[in-house]
Amino acid sequence: MSDLTLYEQAIAFLNEKRFSEAFPLFKQCIGIDGISQPDVFFNCGWCLENIGNSRKQALSYYLSSYSSAQRDELKFHAGFRYSWILIEEKKYPKAQAFLAKILTETKLSVAESLVLRHAVYWYAFCLELECRFLDAIDYYRKVETFNGEGLALEAQFRKIICLNQVGNLEAALQSIDQFLNAPTLSGNDRLRQSELIRLVVDEKSQIERALTEA
Repeated sequence: MSDLTLYEQAIAFLNEKRFSEAFPLFKQCIGIDGISQPDVFFNCGWCLENIGNSRKQALSYYLSSYSSAQRDELKFHAGFRYSWILIEEKKYPKAQAFLAKILTETKLSVAESLVLRHAVYWYAFCLELECRFLDAIDYYRKVETFNGEGLALEAQFRKIICLNQVGNLEAALQSIDQFLNAPTLSGNDRLRQSELIRLVVDEKSQIERALTEA
């Protein structure tokens, strides 16, 4: 099998979600001239991330892809996958630091990149966990403007929680009203929207009770 055919077969397995079969082929492509090594490293990471109990092994491949990538999109995507695994491992300080790094470096536009919006959201989430609520609010606001996305609703909800945490109850109530008047989404986003509405209504009741008792 030629080098190019090897890579093409690996891509075919990847597209069919046959990650266990794709990974060893991608691994054989490491070091082969004429095959983009940053892409090979990223695909190795993606395969491992989708193979049971192999997620941690993906970290080194994503880091290699991030370090060697020339394309802004690939570099950022590899950095985000690296950070995401840290988040899943609950290593929030490390994730926050790396997300801060890639957000500072990237030339991508929030308006054009869904991956970037996810990175901004999870960076805000890490800030929230550090009790840096005002900073988290600023980043959640960057995401919530993209109406029609489930991620925007998640950002709105987390912003409400943060506003409550810093005692800005009037702003929290205004955000709640905006949330409850948001367009109805579709599919799985609609189910999540219904769950969040229940949480937001409960949050509103608690805030109104607090204002009454103040």
